[in-house]
Amino acid sequence: MALAHFQHALDFARSEENSRLICMGYLNLAGYFRHINNPRKAIDEVNKALAIAEENDLRKLRGEACYKLGHAYSDLGWFDKALEKHFEALRISEELGTREENAEILNAIGSVYKKSFDYDNALLHINRALEINRLVNNINGIAANMVNIGAVRQKQGRHEEALRIYHEVLPVTREAEEHWLEAITTGNIGSSMVDQGKLQEGLEYLRQVVLKPADIAINSMDEAFLTRLMTILEANYEREDFRVEQLSREVVTAAP
Repeated sequence: MALAHFQHALDFARSEENSRLICMGYLNLAGYFRHINNPRKAIDEVNKALAIAEENDLRKLRGEACYKLGHAYSDLGWFDKALEKHFEALRISEELGTREENAEILNAIGSVYKKSFDYDNALLHINRALEINRLVNNINGIAANMVNIGAVRQKQGRHEEALRIYHEVLPVTREAEEHWLEAITTGNIGSSMVDQGKLQEGLEYLRQVVLKPADIAINSMDEAFLTRLMTILEANYEREDFRVEQLSREVVTAAP
């Protein structure tokens, strides 16, 4: 249904021979394909948009295309390419965009560095985003930045600091009805507890994410992974000899 809607909008834009609308149509299709975990198809659609944006000097849409390419490359683990496109998007945004848009891109850059284990650069860019969002009082942006900082601390093994940040942010996400960010925060609390060997406590938080797919926006891959993880935890959390290392092996074994 959603794919047909986006395709219909693109067909209309073509019939109107409107370059801006055609470019936006391809970007919307790219967003759809990334949402269903098909980053390669998303890249194909973004590149079509990028070609139109460059041909027609649609600089702001070119920046949006670069931003979306950065996300898709990051999904595939192509971190150098992701950073290249995100930084290109940032240069355009600093010229044409708002401070909130700059902060969003900086946060994304921080996420790529986090995924590539460059935690110093991750914190540098996320904190730059946080500073901007605090200046403009962008509450949702602040919450997203704080969750990202918590995720970096979690990856560094600083779980108590990560949990403090997550618990501070969680009520903000609920009040703002940012369900996707609430899901990430809740899941991160659970996974951080699991990392510390607190399997039962972690299970309770992971269950909250899995049991509310209609209310909390997580994609199908995340939901399948969380369901698998919760099943393993439920089967083993009472075993005193069950350790995090065994959990990791079980999850990998169960992966499709």
